[in-house]
Amino acid sequence: MFSRETVRRLRQLRKNDPDYPRVVLVHMGTPDQGAAFFKKHWRRVPAIADADKVLFDAFAIPKGELKQVLGPGVFASGLRAALRGNGIGKPVGDVWRMPGAFLIHRGKVLWSHRFRHVGDQPDYAPIPALLRARPDIPPACT
Repeated sequence: MFSRETVRRLRQLRKNDPDYPRVVLVHMGTPDQGAAFFKKHWRRVPAIADADKVLFDAFAIPKGELKQVLGPGVFASGLRAALRGNGIGKPVGDVWRMPGAFLIHRGKVLWSHRFRHVGDQPDYAPIPALLRARPDIPPACT
């Protein structure tokens, strides 16, 4: 549910803003599971299958605590996601592992969001302005 919500939001931002940087999504499924998911939700997005959670570990994305996976904030976010047309699907990967969001340029993390709970949704819209404010990053890199 939250993965679909995130993909839908990022796809829309990328569609509406020509300055929005390229998006690469990482998931905990197999390549075939990822292909099936992205065929339905965003055919042209680059995606990395990380079933062994190598990238999750490299970025120190922790397992969630009970309240971060099943707490009141998650249920409120689930209602929000459902009202936006993102139904519940079959879980893939480690449902206890928290999500992560990172803006990376030449190996440096320029922006990140540490999720409060699995349904937390960062504000991705200001990312192009953040990049424009960095004169060391040419527009062709986004």
